Amino acid sequence: VQDITSGKDFPFEHNLDYLNGVSFTKGCYIGQELTARTHHVGETRKRLVPVSLSRIVDRDMPQRLLAGKRGAGKLMSVYEDIGLAVVRFPYLDMPLSVGDTGVTAVGTQPAWWPSDTS
Repeated sequence: VQDITSGKDFPFEHNLDYLNGVSFTKGCYIGQELTARTHHVGETRKRLVPVSLSRIVDRDMPQRLLAGKRGAGKLMSVYEDIGLAVVRFPYLDMPLSVGDTGVTAVGTQPAWWPSDTS
């Protein structure tokens, strides 16, 4: 799996909490304290979402996603003109530049997410 960067990405960023991939009752595991704190505080600033691309990107992944000059996330993988990207919530449904490729990406919230996700 190349969409998750080992040792750098958090389980919530890749929707593992929504997919029952995180235990909140199991004993000790690496990252347990941060995972539990994030769950109880309820603050996840970015998540993996599907993106539509304006055209095919033929670059190595990941690629930075930019809103103007601001970092908005990273494009993790692509297949033709669709992909998966970790996008910060304020930038969902906005056209974002894929690095310096001239390609734009728009991330959308999946329908299967809980309705209270923001």
